[in-house]
Amino acid sequence: MRSCRRINEKNEKNDENEKFLSLRRRCISNEFRLPFCLLKQTMNMQHLTNDVKQQIGELSAVAQLLWERGWAESNAGNISINITGKLESFGSGGKHFSQQPLPKQYPGIAKAQILVTGAGTRMRDVAAQPASTLVLIEINQDGSAYSIMQDDINNHGLLPTSELATHLAIYQERCIQKNSVKAIVHTHPTEFIALTHVPELLHEQTLNAVLWKIHPEAMIANPAGIGFVPYILTGTEALAQATVSALRNHSLALWEKHGCIAAAETVGDAFDLIDVANKAAHIYLLCRNAGIVPEGLTDAQLEELRHKAIKAR
Repeated sequence: MRSCRRINEKNEKNDENEKFLSLRRRCISNEFRLPFCLLKQTMNMQHLTNDVKQQIGELSAVAQLLWERGWAESNAGNISINITGKLESFGSGGKHFSQQPLPKQYPGIAKAQILVTGAGTRMRDVAAQPASTLVLIEINQDGSAYSIMQDDINNHGLLPTSELATHLAIYQERCIQKNSVKAIVHTHPTEFIALTHVPELLHEQTLNAVLWKIHPEAMIANPAGIGFVPYILTGTEALAQATVSALRNHSLALWEKHGCIAAAETVGDAFDLIDVANKAAHIYLLCRNAGIVPEGLTDAQLEELRHKAIKAR
């Protein structure tokens, strides 16, 4: 009897492993572009389309990069993706928690469905366990409140990040501009933050000139430049509104003595904006630490590069 039970348990385990290996093969063939470590978790996400699963995979990969670079100490940083219209089957099996009021109304993103990192979650955990660290929310019909959509992806009692107001304000503003973005990344890049402790760089025009001239890729990747937000207490509506203003003409904003935030079509694109800017900041600080005042590109070289960058877009 005992041996029969062992055989049955072994057969069940083999069946489960076969399902897992099947998903792994599909991942390798790019049918699901998800990191290998996520596959077991995605097996239960029955209401998510393959497109959303791929976006979660990218989000997870970026979370890992943020952690590895030292830009996400403890529970620092947050990420969101707008997946509105990609959960058509959710209503048949999902549940909604009671609505939570928002500090202001966001009519432009009414009924939006947004996947966001949970409050207090660590990026290293988001990378390893996205199914238990992400929160799926839906904005109500007039944009005045949100409800958490409970499903396989969100059955763990998490609340959205404390910077939710900033994420929603950016999505709302881009909707008004008819220049929508699908992803937002906030993190704490070391060298980028260090620049905000240099008084002469606390001006948007000066900051951009320094970064563009020190590293040509900074201009190629982001010819619109970086918005600058003077220090404001984290997690506040004031920071959200200041960030919206800074991002009206930019896709990346630097928060003084805090971090930065990028808005783009994908999480990967948002990460690239931050990565290039921080590389430029790193080169600049290396020169300064060596006692060198970096020469950088000339104004003529920079203008030539700007035309090339804009033409390429």
